[in-house]
Amino acid sequence: MQTENKQLKHDCEIVRDAVSHALSWVENTTNESAANNAGLIKELRKSIVHVSKLAKAADRKMCVGVYGASQAGKSYLISTLARNADNPLLARYGSHTVDFIKHINPEGGGESTGLVTRFTMDRAPQASDDFPIKAALLSELDIVKILSNSFVLDIRHEDEIDTRDFEETVLNTLSELDGAPAGQSPLKIEDVYDLEEYCNQKLIRSPYFQALKRIGFWDRMAGLVLRLGKTHRAILFALLWQNMPIFDRIYAVLTDALDRIGHATEIFCAPEALFLTEGEEWSRDTAKSIINVSALEGLVNTGAPDGIRVRTASGQTVEVSRAQLGALIAELVIFMEYQPHDFFDYTDLLDFPGARTRSPNKNNPEELEKPEKVAGIYLRGKVAYLFDRYCDEQELTSMLLCVGDSNQEVAEVPITVEDWISKAHGKSPDMRAGQQTSLFFIMTKFDTGFVKAAGKGTDNSRWKTRMDYSLIKAFAEKSPNTRWVNEWTPGQPFNNIFWVRNPYFLQQGLFDYISTDPIVERGVRDDEKTFVADIFDGYLKCEEVKKYFRDPARAFNAAMEPNDGGVSYLIEHIRPICNPDLKRNQIRQNIEHAISQLLNILGPYYVDSDLAVLAKKKTAEAVQVLRSLAVVLKRQKMGEFLNAIRFSEEESYEVFLGSEHMATSVITGTAKQQDEATANVHVFTGGDDIDEMLGLGNFNDDDTEAAADEGDARQTSLKQPQDLAAKFVVDLEAAWTNKMFELADNANALHYFGLDAETVRTIAREFMKAAHGRGLFVELAELVRDAQQHKTEQQESYRWKQVAPVCGMFNEYIATLGYGGVFAGEGSVIRDLGDREVHIFKPMQRIGAEILPEKFTDSYRTRFVDWSQAVQATIRDNARIDAGIAGDSEDNERLGRVIVQMKSCSKGMAV
Repeated sequence: MQTENKQLKHDCEIVRDAVSHALSWVENTTNESAANNAGLIKELRKSIVHVSKLAKAADRKMCVGVYGASQAGKSYLISTLARNADNPLLARYGSHTVDFIKHINPEGGGESTGLVTRFTMDRAPQASDDFPIKAALLSELDIVKILSNSFVLDIRHEDEIDTRDFEETVLNTLSELDGAPAGQSPLKIEDVYDLEEYCNQKLIRSPYFQALKRIGFWDRMAGLVLRLGKTHRAILFALLWQNMPIFDRIYAVLTDALDRIGHATEIFCAPEALFLTEGEEWSRDTAKSIINVSALEGLVNTGAPDGIRVRTASGQTVEVSRAQLGALIAELVIFMEYQPHDFFDYTDLLDFPGARTRSPNKNNPEELEKPEKVAGIYLRGKVAYLFDRYCDEQELTSMLLCVGDSNQEVAEVPITVEDWISKAHGKSPDMRAGQQTSLFFIMTKFDTGFVKAAGKGTDNSRWKTRMDYSLIKAFAEKSPNTRWVNEWTPGQPFNNIFWVRNPYFLQQGLFDYISTDPIVERGVRDDEKTFVADIFDGYLKCEEVKKYFRDPARAFNAAMEPNDGGVSYLIEHIRPICNPDLKRNQIRQNIEHAISQLLNILGPYYVDSDLAVLAKKKTAEAVQVLRSLAVVLKRQKMGEFLNAIRFSEEESYEVFLGSEHMATSVITGTAKQQDEATANVHVFTGGDDIDEMLGLGNFNDDDTEAAADEGDARQTSLKQPQDLAAKFVVDLEAAWTNKMFELADNANALHYFGLDAETVRTIAREFMKAAHGRGLFVELAELVRDAQQHKTEQQESYRWKQVAPVCGMFNEYIATLGYGGVFAGEGSVIRDLGDREVHIFKPMQRIGAEILPEKFTDSYRTRFVDWSQAVQATIRDNARIDAGIAGDSEDNERLGRVIVQMKSCSKGMAV
């Protein structure tokens, strides 16, 4: 097993190296379309982060995780899964064994410090009697994510927020940090993209994080974080929580602690971290255990004397305050003395802290300084983040989702579950088809279904209500991205559902007992058997039960089993899933998906030196895009799609603010390029058939010749921007490309328009390639410089004079691709895929002051069909630009080698 894991890790590392080579090519290529594609660079850096996490996951044991809202009934399940039938759950610490339930985490022992508990049969050779307790730690990046999460979700913000002052503060701070002296940093540039992805996925509802995204904050951070020392990193990260003093202090004390232990990822703690160690027996330290949430109340009290000795894997021994240690521990390892089940040979059990409802606090500095407030704010962010981290790192192979009997009020639970399903099984029913289901939906507190109350009969209504509360309203209605409840696989609902009852909770009105101390059940009371039979009959008639349970009767009877409560039945189904191949296959699927995406993104930049082959390739791309756009047209969503890909003046203004803070004053100038006009062709007015209107009706897939001149195409573009005008238009291109790549990653938007991600990426790539080819960005820079000649006293007005014309022309280009509007007033003649000449963007007929279409019914379609035709013409015409790129054969072949390397990785994964 270890050999297979090592090989998989090695394979992942080869893929990571291939992505690094691809990034190196983009950063050094002469292909301006690739070099200027900020979205491409970001995708590659994010892929390095993702594949690196997969490599780490490949070398670790598979894990089954128990997750759910707080008070969902997880404790009984954990204690039962982690012990065998003959022995209590004992933890081995050096030469000592400790009863987990009595002395580490007793039932009703209070809220924890928000850490994951790992139950394992593995042993750590570094553990000793002096330092027996193994723990995994958070990193500096983790702390930043937690504080960002808490700032957004645990602090009350105004409903309507004007972020202009905030944006100005951020940009000014970034400019100041540009001049900061170089220092040491434990972070990598990929960490910034990891942080950006987390914030944009989890926290983007916040107006502040929306503003950070608009002004290009993350790219600026990426350029700073590698060289900033701790003091200046604190200033940089404080922008994420608006310099709130309590957050600054938490960051400071925790990073100080990390510095003292050398930013270790795991440590071994002295016994006093958990226990009172007087005499031979170790017992729970109720007041001071780092598991207890009260330990966090001294988090920012730097004068707290209560330190705990810890030792790193390298042998370094330091003392860390109890509060800081509790805050830093991500995972506490329990070395089980007795093996509970055979699958623990290759499986660990993870107990996640219960998710809780977030209750935002008033932004009152004095109130927030109270120890209990500090503890609560940090704890909520930590609990929410930890599950995200384990999912993101592919640590959680299988999930046991515990759901109680009441309304599900913790809003983040269905969101995080859906996110895990997307990563572990796939976003769509088709992706989940043929896979083993590793999500176990466990409805706890089964015995509440037998409550007798006035007006509560034995029909199916009580079970319908429970299914509504626990599954349908809580998850089916809140999982729109995956639709996993109602369609786990094509045409089939999710049915891996189980009942669990805690037999150690006395139910003397329902069960007979052999003993009540300790509790030992005999079975259902004789005088209640008829009632239970009636309940069972109503249960079997419940449509929701029949729909979502694989075997409703067996699930019911298993939960009624004395002294078991359904756990044996659950374990029977968990055992086949606890197969190391499941985790390895999940990782392979993720790697395969990553390689496929990377090849789709990089492949179009590799240019065949044979012009005829190149022309066929570009025509094939045009056909694919046009067919996708035909779907958008048929859905009558083209107007909304065009609106989604344009750049608003507000977005452009935000980009300008960022550029303004970065620009130098060196002036550069470049000549404009002029297009030639074409005349004497017929006008295309279209008809009712979209495919016919787009030229797809006459197109033969075997005929993929494109009109591509052999002459070198001239690319007029901005090389290294040296003044504000050039900087702004380069940043505008980067921002628009990022916007398109984000649209390509937005499954909901793609589904709405009827598009696929590759079509959106192709549009982004080919639009910008053509824009450089026609010198658009040089023209845009000249517009800025022209506006700069008319300076006004009011700074904002002066900025708008520079932004508005650029935004207008850029959007005109997106709307016409240079074939109409201000670029070609009479429209342009192109050839459709059937090789017919068509006149697109022909001016409408004017009657008096009104512009009218030739036919009323053509007005919608003509506009958007013309745009679709412009798209295919642009892609095909780009063959001339690509032919010029192919002239740099060394650069082109370098990319070719990267692509071959990735393809070979894909073949290796499939073995």
